[in-house]
Amino acid sequence: MNTLPVVLVILVASAALLVALYRWHYLVYGLLFYVTIAGAVQLLLPTVRWAVLFTDLVFVVPCYLGLSAAWLRPTRARLRIPASLAIAVLFVVINVCIQMFNPAGPSWLARLVGLKIWLFYLPMMAVGSAFAVSRRRVVGLLRVFLVLLWLPCTIGLLQWSLSLAIGYENAIRLFYADGAAAATQGFTSFDVGAGKVMRIPSTFSFPAQYYNYLLCATMVAWAATHGERSRGWARFAWASLILAVLASVFSGVRAAFVFAPLLLILAHLFKKDAGRLTGLAGAATLLVGIGLSVSNLNWLDLGDFIFGLALTYAGTNSIEYIAASASTFGWGVGSGTNAARY
Repeated sequence: MNTLPVVLVILVASAALLVALYRWHYLVYGLLFYVTIAGAVQLLLPTVRWAVLFTDLVFVVPCYLGLSAAWLRPTRARLRIPASLAIAVLFVVINVCIQMFNPAGPSWLARLVGLKIWLFYLPMMAVGSAFAVSRRRVVGLLRVFLVLLWLPCTIGLLQWSLSLAIGYENAIRLFYADGAAAATQGFTSFDVGAGKVMRIPSTFSFPAQYYNYLLCATMVAWAATHGERSRGWARFAWASLILAVLASVFSGVRAAFVFAPLLLILAHLFKKDAGRLTGLAGAATLLVGIGLSVSNLNWLDLGDFIFGLALTYAGTNSIEYIAASASTFGWGVGSGTNAARY
């Protein structure tokens, strides 16, 4: 066993803990950066099987400990969690614990991993509450996120462009070498009319992770467009928002064709900001249309493809289907692909 990675992680985690004890919120910025490259680190270190734990060991656990230490001091860190949210979280915890013993569940190892995935990051809500002590800090965090999201978004769009130019497998291998197949679920693609929808991992270890990040990035950019008082940063936020939408559409995750625009529509409806939605929709539609044309995809073929997919998902995720294929209460904790895999 190569002990060098172990030693490095111990040293870095120790340094992070020291930082957390005095300025725990610094680790939040570090976490935002590392999330954008964590998948690439995991795939480029295939022999270090616990590389997936770097995020937890170096950022999450020290951040929790640092916040706990700050809470014990006389000048406590603020913690404001609405009672309705706390009750909802309590119900989630109870449900997850009960589902641990679902007889239709997977192996106990997968259940334990699923338990960790479900519960370990719930305290991040407390981190967020304590972090947001002032408008200045929140705006600063949004700006950091806006800058960082350009890295995975541009690399993802670059991978998509190169896939059209030199071939899907050749393009992804330029970035991930022997880990390219793992990062793309075996170079999975879908024929849609005369074109193809190709799964793009960007800097992540799997396309679904990339897409989930893009959903978060989209809402962060949207929030920044409304809360930013600096004209320059507001324009940058709009550019970042359009970039995140484009990256989502061309991520190869088929759900993005539905949920990327739906997310923005719902956000603007709740905000009652139809004027901005019209401008954003026009710019995004134009750029997406150009991208579809380059990919030999047309709106009709894509619409038929997504509609058929939606019907399939509606059937396979219905309560009747789950009850018939597993049990009345589903498959239990750890049965989801993300939890089982990580």
